[in-house]
This record gives sequence, structure tokens and C-alpha cells, in this order.
Amino acid sequence: MDAVVNGPLSQARAEAARNYLVDSDEIPSARLEATGCGTEDPLRKVEQTAQGKLHNRRVDLRQIR
Repeated sequence: MDAVVNGPLSQARAEAARNYLVDSDEIPSARLEATGCGTEDPLRKVEQTAQGKLHNRRVDLRQIR
């Protein structure tokens, strides 16, 4: 997939994780921000297998002070 597909998909994944935390009353919505990185911040560079690509399909939670 290219950046045109990965960008919106990444954003949707981030928003789904945010919505889950808000809906389960874990964290107030004002304290969370969802940002999809698409292909901009891979854990691993180019992966050739489907299993390898799963490492880059993730949601990271970072504490911001």
C-alpha cells in the first residue's frame, strides 16, 4: 500500500484506539489526541512478509507532559 492509503488507515487506527479508551471510561477525551503516522514512523524499515509488516501496524501511546 502507498502513502495515499496508509495515511488515512493509520489515522483511523489511532482514532479507534482513542475512542476505545474514551468509551471505556479509562481516560477523559480532552486528555487524548489521535495522530496517525502512516509510513512516516516505522518500527522496522522495509519488511517483505505479511507477518513482518504487522510490526509497523500499531498504536503507540505516549505520555505528554
